[in-house]
Amino acid sequence: MNKEYSLLIKNGRIIDGNGTPAFSGDVLVKGDRIAKVGGPFLEEIADEVIDAGGKVVSPGLIDSHSHADLDLLKNPGQEFDLCQGVTTEIVGLCGLGFVPLGKKHLEENMKYSAGLFGYDPALLDHEFSSFEGYMKEAAGAGINVAVAATHNAARIAASGFYNRAEDRERRLRVMGEIVDEAMAAGCIGMSTGLSYYPCTYADFDELVFLAKRLRAHDGTFLTHIRYPRQGEPDSAIDEIIRVGQESRARIHILHYRTKYPHDHGHPERLLEKIAEANEGGCDFTLETLPYLSGSTFIHTILPGWVVEGGFERTLENLRNPALRPRIREEMQYLLGITAMGNGKPPRFGHVGGHPEYGGRLIRDVQAERGQELDEMLLDLLVESKLDINYVGNETEEDPEIFRILMRDTMTLLRSPLYLCGGDAMPYGEYPHPRTYGCYAKMLRLSREMEIPLESVVAKLTSCVADRFRLDDIGRLEPGKRADIIIFDPDTVTDRATFEEPTATATGIRFVIVGGKTALKDDKPTGVRNGSVVRKTGPSQKGVDKVR
Repeated sequence: MNKEYSLLIKNGRIIDGNGTPAFSGDVLVKGDRIAKVGGPFLEEIADEVIDAGGKVVSPGLIDSHSHADLDLLKNPGQEFDLCQGVTTEIVGLCGLGFVPLGKKHLEENMKYSAGLFGYDPALLDHEFSSFEGYMKEAAGAGINVAVAATHNAARIAASGFYNRAEDRERRLRVMGEIVDEAMAAGCIGMSTGLSYYPCTYADFDELVFLAKRLRAHDGTFLTHIRYPRQGEPDSAIDEIIRVGQESRARIHILHYRTKYPHDHGHPERLLEKIAEANEGGCDFTLETLPYLSGSTFIHTILPGWVVEGGFERTLENLRNPALRPRIREEMQYLLGITAMGNGKPPRFGHVGGHPEYGGRLIRDVQAERGQELDEMLLDLLVESKLDINYVGNETEEDPEIFRILMRDTMTLLRSPLYLCGGDAMPYGEYPHPRTYGCYAKMLRLSREMEIPLESVVAKLTSCVADRFRLDDIGRLEPGKRADIIIFDPDTVTDRATFEEPTATATGIRFVIVGGKTALKDDKPTGVRNGSVVRKTGPSQKGVDKVR
């Protein structure tokens, strides 16, 4: 019988992920497990020894919100996360995903979602028809992967890209069965994106149905809430609170923070509303990230009737000159409340067929083309075949408003109700800098804002693992999976900017994934030792390596 390979990390400043004070000590790894955590020192002999030199040794960080669903199949190294100290990413967020879809619906959804994920016909040969199949495809990447089922894929599998009343009974039955399949496979829950079609078609009763089904499996209902109704800024959050009250499911609200001019300077309003719901028997958490702008595909601003029917029907409607006046009129509200209309000029992240537009301010491209904003966006959607996204900007925000909103964000991130979600979107030439910088930025802000590093590390490790029942990761404890990072707290820094968004983070000395060194001195080693992380449940325990 072969002896397990052992690794000893010596002379570290141990931050174990529990939020408790750091201590000097060593960590012994055998195979893919943590064998011992000792302080001040362990007297052990190992095959490999890493001298941490007094630097921080902590659990690998967990990217609780990633859109690398397809990217991890095309680029399994996932270097953008590794360089930030991330060893696990959760995919299937905002209701946007591809499992379980057969080839016809898969191709349709990939083309429709190209602006966020990219369309690559080679991916059609991968396995997406079941959660087990996708997990086998995702295993063995550079980092671990946890999966959430997605509302859009479930809806498409049940009734295509339509919102027919006569499909309702069948749609609910099929979606319920998909929830059952997902949870049996070890998914953490299901996400919905109520600003994205076809998720947006869902009414309150459908959301409650899904949340109750998830509750039966101890799964989490993760939600990107709707755009608020015009003149009712709290309508979207109030709807989800009602879903929680009706279903009593565990609910996690994605990327939610104060906004200008509605409630900036008053983060307590967000916290009070959710705390009150929890006191009444609900189970809510939320997340945000240390940036004040977002990124998504452009056609989120289109009315629902334009996109009903899917990719080809959307293009047909956009090409129809008789429909253009109605489309332009009905898209004005969403155009105004998204990053397109809030005074911070956004950039194009990627425009299919127009590589010259990537990274440029949208207003500059508009001036060059001599078009009204809405007219230009509709034309570009057709020209790119929906393969277009934008990145909100922060650089021209009023300095005082920026300061207030950033202070609000950090206040929220210190709350026990909040997690940090990176919302990584690795597609396109100019992605949002959060993709390459979010978690290193959190570690930098800990230093600059004098936030205890132990609490920040816990926020990015054990708090995520606990919320989503990922019991085998998130802590430096004997028996846990050996996902470990070593970093210099005095120098760790995000370098990604809106002008250079793919600059990788620095200051992470080592990243250990499943007991093997995946990054050394800021540079990936090429080792791919990731696994599929499954939610703990009656028949699923911890992390499986699925091949």
